[in-house]
Amino acid sequence: MKNYFMVTLFLFFTKILIAQQVNLSVENLLFLGKVPQKSSSNILVDKLDYILSFNTPKDSTVRIGYLDENGKVKVKPVYNMGLDFYDNYANIIKDSIYGYVDKSGKPKLFNQYDKVYFYYGNIGFAIKEKKYALISRDGNLITGFIYSRIDIYGYNYFFATINKEESYILNEKGERKFKMTSNIKSHFITDSIMVYQDTLKGKLKQGLLDINGNVVLKATFDKLDGYFDENNLMLVTNNGKQGYIDVSGKIIIPIIYDKIEYSFTEGLVPVLKEGKWGFIDKNNNTVIPFIYDDAHGFSEGLANVKKGNYYGYIDKKNKVKIPFKYENTKYAFFIEGLCLYKENGKYGFINKKGKVKIKPIYDMVLPFYNDKALVKLNNKEGFIDKKGKEIIPIKYKQLWMESSGMIRFVD
Repeated sequence: MKNYFMVTLFLFFTKILIAQQVNLSVENLLFLGKVPQKSSSNILVDKLDYILSFNTPKDSTVRIGYLDENGKVKVKPVYNMGLDFYDNYANIIKDSIYGYVDKSGKPKLFNQYDKVYFYYGNIGFAIKEKKYALISRDGNLITGFIYSRIDIYGYNYFFATINKEESYILNEKGERKFKMTSNIKSHFITDSIMVYQDTLKGKLKQGLLDINGNVVLKATFDKLDGYFDENNLMLVTNNGKQGYIDVSGKIIIPIIYDKIEYSFTEGLVPVLKEGKWGFIDKNNNTVIPFIYDDAHGFSEGLANVKKGNYYGYIDKKNKVKIPFKYENTKYAFFIEGLCLYKENGKYGFINKKGKVKIKPIYDMVLPFYNDKALVKLNNKEGFIDKKGKEIIPIKYKQLWMESSGMIRFVD
């Protein structure tokens, strides 16, 4: 269920903040996202433009550091900007110099470049005099500064632009693997497949293309979701209706539903038909009838659904397990036996029987992950355990969720 948790939070938190000049504040930091987003099959960079466009405010007193899972300071808060740890490294900026820091707190700063950025692995890119080049983790050049822009495109792949008419996909060696065309509509959705667009009978349609330019799936759909789930199914849209296809393009779930929410979890997915929500299985059997006004995916055997004005929880036999008495709340799914809920503008946690386990006293909470939950109270943040005890004191201006065993914080 942690996979469902990560995907769901990813969909809620993923934001791209593009700015020409960003003044760092706690409010700005809220846009950075709170969850790791590593995927070996699809890289979506929500923080790249933020850090590359960052300028250190002269009057800023905000400093970023890193805690371990127990709240002990592992990297002192001395950085003007810092991103999440992935494996052993986190991108940082100190006094307008870009680089990274490892988990021991040892920084590597690159004075010779204007800006640098690393994602996963040991390949990143540098900017110098408004030109881009790929570099290794130690700062050595892999390509020359010949590109006007380089972006992450997939796991160890990069989108590199020379000019408006000429762009390529590069591998980690800097080799040009594919010349881009205007009909490419996505990053890699697997290690080497992307969505492309073509005209069919006068209408724009989407299909799949591999890195060698071979058509994997002809462009016959109005829209491809651009993501194969753990069942190797992709959400597709045609004529305003949605369904699922497999990796070969075969229609697995008929394209007849008004809306499908995310992907299958625990063998079922909520779908909207004729104004009501129900649940189907992978064979398109209706498992839970279309009687709900809203519905979310199953997690730990329960699904959050709406009847009338309120939400409650049902099991896979459509039996009401927790009464319909809750208001609409983001992240209303069970993780590690608990689910957050909202009451009178405050947040707490209930168990699977609907019993309050942590009273609603917090201004903000996120679901439990690794036996702790991020909470906010009186404009300060910390982590609590499942008994509501503070395990990382609620004293920080800003915290992020754990990434590779490290927790980013603003002191």
